[in-house]
Amino acid sequence: MLAVAVLLASVVPASAATGLALPRPSGPHRVGQTELHLVDVSRTDPWRGGPRELMVSLHYPALLGPGRDAVPLPGRWPVVVYSPGLDEPRTWCTATAEDLASRGYVVVSIDHTWESPEVEFPDGSVRTMVDPGEPDAFLRTALRRAGRPRR
Repeated sequence: MLAVAVLLASVVPASAATGLALPRPSGPHRVGQTELHLVDVSRTDPWRGGPRELMVSLHYPALLGPGRDAVPLPGRWPVVVYSPGLDEPRTWCTATAEDLASRGYVVVSIDHTWESPEVEFPDGSVRTMVDPGEPDAFLRTALRRAGRPRR
């Protein structure tokens, strides 16, 4: 086992990991990004009660950028909502969101609190996924709470 570790260390230098980067967006626009903490006090959180809270990322065509809070490019842009839920974080499709924004779309990516592996809020608090227990029961409960009919 030690021989395998030594061989791998000599084949793939540690510096290779630091050179990894997301692909550059392919569209003509610069890309801005911001994060929003949304709180809906009129809706009860379906998993834990209290007000419904979400973290959302916005990627959009920008005048100045790229980067956080860049000035949005004026105009009307189509909106794409990326809403993974059920054990997938909003960050998994960052490269796709950036590419779409560079092509003239506003991309809204949502972390569903208690359904994403972890959601960090601006105050530093972290909410982790509710243990689904038996997966079919978890999905039935999630669909019922979303207002869909039971089957």
